[in-house]
Amino acid sequence: MYNGITIHTTKAKHHEIIDNKYAIGFILDIEGNKIGFTGDTGWDFENNGSIAKPFIEHKPKLLIAHLGSIKSREFKYVEAENKDERNQCFYTHHLGLLGMAKLLDSTKPDLTIISEFGEELRNFRKDIVEGIGDVLKLKCLPGDIGLHIRLKDLAIYCFIDKKFIDFNQIGVYDKQGEPNISFHKEELNHEKFNTALERKNRMRAVPLSDRIRGDPNN
Repeated sequence: MYNGITIHTTKAKHHEIIDNKYAIGFILDIEGNKIGFTGDTGWDFENNGSIAKPFIEHKPKLLIAHLGSIKSREFKYVEAENKDERNQCFYTHHLGLLGMAKLLDSTKPDLTIISEFGEELRNFRKDIVEGIGDVLKLKCLPGDIGLHIRLKDLAIYCFIDKKFIDFNQIGVYDKQGEPNISFHKEELNHEKFNTALERKNRMRAVPLSDRIRGDPNN
């Protein structure tokens, strides 16, 4: 423990010569608020998904999981006739769709931030994450610069109302050509939204602490 923070390490499987031995994820316990980070890992299908065990044991309410990319062979999983064929469908270096689904279905965190998208997925982050969440019936959001989470209750900063709100009420704006994803309360007033988006584009370099200073909700 260091300054009230306990760090639990987890095994990561990157399926490379050096990384197979040294790659790790971790779980932070900050005064009872637990946050899991998968790190760069594939689904450990050789050991029946043993990488999920620490996350199941410690039960982090917030899980940050790296997707990496999506491989075409993953879509052949439903057609596979045996375990060996199914294992061949997994993306070995990262979770991909199959590993992500297996991990989240095993751990069922309150909130999952899916991050580290390959550049080829840049314009599909919102659709991919919402699809995963819909199938698994879990709250999932794409990770990006500008996502601020209050650890004590996992509330998320809304760039329109300029305050933290319940993560279950958060929507995602991810327009092609915009540099970053924006997070906002799902019920939108379009005039307020457009005004806030213009303001956000002007204030990208302003620290969050300055943006929320004086807000009694924080």
